[in-house]
Amino acid sequence: MVALGLLACVIPLLVNLLPSSMISLRRAERLQVATTLAAYRMDEANLLNVGPGLNLNEEVALPPHRYRVAREFYAVGSDRVDVVVTVLLLDSNFPPIRLASRIERSGSR
Repeated sequence: MVALGLLACVIPLLVNLLPSSMISLRRAERLQVATTLAAYRMDEANLLNVGPGLNLNEEVALPPHRYRVAREFYAVGSDRVDVVVTVLLLDSNFPPIRLASRIERSGSR
């Protein structure tokens, strides 16, 4: 009887945890995709031969979600450029993911 009573108390608690854990799992997956996309675009920025003041904006569809990616380039010196990559999940209210890095231009030394 005691075991059945404990089981009757524990099962509803476990059933209530499933929906919230699924929501958390979906949120973590969306944030991971956005962060990976930002890191990929940051790596791409190292390969681009662009100057400061340029903004590259695009919309990326990775089903089932859409992301807006913005890359901004700022001059730091004659041989350095700061890059800021911002990724926004369009169909959600998540805060944007921002990555920033400094690129050294070897050709201008």
